Amino acid sequence: MMLWLGFVAVASVLFFRALSARIEDELVTLGVTVAFAIVLGTAVESGGAIRVLGIKLYCTSVFASLWLILWLPLTIKLLPAIRGGLTPTQSNERSRPTRVLLVALLIGTLPWWDVFYRSARMAWLCPTQGGLRIYKTVEVDGFADGAGIETAHKLGFKYYEGPAIGYVEHWTWDRVPAVEKRPDYEAQYEVLRLGGGTRIGSLFTKHRSWIVRNRETKEVLGELVTINTYPGVVDHLVAGLLGAESVQWSCGAEAPPGKGTFRPSFGYEYSAGDVIQATLKPKK
Repeated sequence: MMLWLGFVAVASVLFFRALSARIEDELVTLGVTVAFAIVLGTAVESGGAIRVLGIKLYCTSVFASLWLILWLPLTIKLLPAIRGGLTPTQSNERSRPTRVLLVALLIGTLPWWDVFYRSARMAWLCPTQGGLRIYKTVEVDGFADGAGIETAHKLGFKYYEGPAIGYVEHWTWDRVPAVEKRPDYEAQYEVLRLGGGTRIGSLFTKHRSWIVRNRETKEVLGELVTINTYPGVVDHLVAGLLGAESVQWSCGAEAPPGKGTFRPSFGYEYSAGDVIQATLKPKK
């Protein structure tokens, strides 16, 4: 933490000195530097993305580092050219430093534009179309498929059923696990993990990660829906140049603290067990 704060302090001083050499208005320069320090100081990596001022931006730390090291200094270096391109008049001379900064801001944030769009859409899609969605709750003795014997036992069900070649395995546990071969399922409800997804435009995909449904009627009792997105233009180019694997970001599985399963760097997340607990209740 102290090392990061030291880096932010050094970077802010260098930023201020570079900016003040090209902009005469010290108040404007100081204000921009303070904003730069706040943004940089609050930046943390979160689930493979970047979180700034509490806002999640879907880009990699490599992208952010390259922007900080290459693009930002280039933008500052272009400030005299930008200033020269804005013809001064008696009426706008006082506002000229502000106009120069506005143009520089547009140029400086250019690599971030698709990141901002992608992040804004994810911020809307995740709460409106993603998340743990529960439609109905029923009491049962057991369920089939999906989550496995250990989960069924842990959640207090009497049995679990899974497919085998030519028969169904019916698992029960009275002190020790026991399995019985049956020709068909007893369980009325099944837990499924679905593959594929539904495209939302060209940048996003909606996945029904886990669902609990009635085996006969196909009525869905609950589901865990995630929204996925892919790298922006710069991240995609960088990954291609470095030969790195392309990342994929996902949201919708986030759980409140203390719920779901804790994963380092990701926090608390919902899983199949949470969908089951919210829809299927063991009979007393």
